[in-house]
Amino acid sequence: MTVVSLNTEREKRWDDAAQIAEDYFDTLVSYGWGLYRIGEAHQLEPYFPAGKGMMPDCTTAKGIWTQERIKDQLTIYIYKGGDFVI
Repeated sequence: MTVVSLNTEREKRWDDAAQIAEDYFDTLVSYGWGLYRIGEAHQLEPYFPAGKGMMPDCTTAKGIWTQERIKDQLTIYIYKGGDFVI
């Protein structure tokens, strides 16, 4: 009888999701998708380094899309069972 811990199963699922996210990201980019389009199509949050909301000059803060952020968010998206867009 083999005993497998739940933590080991979660780590395996996470590692699988990370690999799928990496491949999926590369596929989307090869089809000409940019970071913004990937983020918007999957309802991902951009990174807000200075906070979210109103800036001191009364403008709205804009998020930053980075490759690392998109891949991390795609990993979470796939881990939670999100659907592929293409």
